[in-house]
Amino acid sequence: MTEINSRQFIIIVVFLMLTSKLVTMPSIVYSAAAGDAIFSIILNFLVELLLIFLITLIIIRNPHTSLFELLKRKLTVVGAVIVYIILTLYMIARLTLCYQELYSFFLNQLYDEFSPLMFAIPTFFVTGYVAYKGIRSLGRSLEIMFWFILVGTIISMISNIEYLQFDQNLPYFANGIMPVLEGSGRSAFYFGNSLCLLFLVGKVEIKPNLLKKTILYTILISIFIVIICFIFYDVFGKSMQYVLFALSEYSQYDPFVLELQRLVWLTSIIDITKLFCSTICIIYCIGQANKVLFQTKTTLLPILIAFLLIFSLATLLHYDLLIMFELVRDYLSFITIGIIALMLVICIYLTIIKTPKNVDYQEEQHTRKRNEPIFAKTGKLNENTKKA
Repeated sequence: MTEINSRQFIIIVVFLMLTSKLVTMPSIVYSAAAGDAIFSIILNFLVELLLIFLITLIIIRNPHTSLFELLKRKLTVVGAVIVYIILTLYMIARLTLCYQELYSFFLNQLYDEFSPLMFAIPTFFVTGYVAYKGIRSLGRSLEIMFWFILVGTIISMISNIEYLQFDQNLPYFANGIMPVLEGSGRSAFYFGNSLCLLFLVGKVEIKPNLLKKTILYTILISIFIVIICFIFYDVFGKSMQYVLFALSEYSQYDPFVLELQRLVWLTSIIDITKLFCSTICIIYCIGQANKVLFQTKTTLLPILIAFLLIFSLATLLHYDLLIMFELVRDYLSFITIGIIALMLVICIYLTIIKTPKNVDYQEEQHTRKRNEPIFAKTGKLNENTKKA
C-alpha cells in the first residue's frame, strides 16, 4: 500500500504549507487585522502545526491502514462517510479558490484576455492527469520542482529587503487582542490545507525520526513564511490589503527585478507552478474521497465530477476573485474553524485509542498460525518416510 517515501511526504507537507499561503492570504489577513496581521498568522500556524503533528502520528501508527478503514473501525461506516463528505466539501471550496487564483493570475499577469473555457480545458487535462496517476507521481515531481520554487521565492523576498520600513505597522496591539483574533478567524481557510495529509494515511513509507523531521521542517517553513509576510507588510504597509497577488506584486515595485526581465518571468513561472501543484494535490484528495463515496474502482470519474463542479462554481462567481475573497473572509474561514476543530478532536481520538492491526494483516497471521500444525505434521511425516 506504500506509495511515497518519507522524504516525499515531508516535501508534500512543506509544499502544502508554502503554496497555500503566499499567493492571496496576506491581503486577507491584513484587511481584518491591519498592523497586527503578523500575529494572526503566527496564531494560525500554531494550530496548523498541532494538526500536522497529529496527522503524522496517525500515519506512523497505521502504516497498513487506509484513512477510510481507520475511520470505519473507530467511528463506524456512517461516521467515516460523514467525515469524508465534510473533507470533500472543504476540498472543493479550497480548490475553487485555487482555480480562480490560477485563472486570475493568467489574466492579470500574462494575458489581457483569456477565455475561461480555454483555460479550463488544458487545466483539467494537466492537473487531472497527474492527480489520476497518483500521489507517487506528484511526490516525484515535487522532489524536482520544490527547490526551484523555494529558491525563486527566496530571490523574490531578498530583492525587496532594502525597501523595509520597520515602523510601517507600529504600534502593535494598539486596539488590543481582538484584531489579532479577527484576522486569525478570517484567514483560517488558508490554514486548513493540511487536511490533505489525511488522505496519505497508509501510503507513506515509515522510517525512524519521521515525526521529528516532519515537525522540524514544518516549524522552519512556518518561520520562513512569517518572515516573508513580515516583509510584505513592511514594504507595502497599509496598501497591503489591496495587493491581491502578494508575491507576484513584488516585480512591479522593484526596479532591479524590472530591469532584469528574466526575474519577472521567474516570479511568474514560480507562482504558476505553485498554483498548479496545489491544484493537483487537492484534486488528488478529492478523487480519493469521492472514490470511496461513489464506490468506484478508479479516481477518473470522481476527478471529472469534481472538476465539473468546480468549473460551475467558478462560472457562477463570474471568475471574480474579489467575490471569492468576500466568501472566504466572511463565511468559509469561520466554517473552516469548525472543520479544523472537529478534525483535531477526531485526530486526537485516533491517536489516543489503540488501533488494531490491519484486517488483511490479521487474516494473514491467523491463516499462517492455523496452517502451522499441518506443516509440522507434514514435516514429521516426511522424516518418518525417509527413515523407513
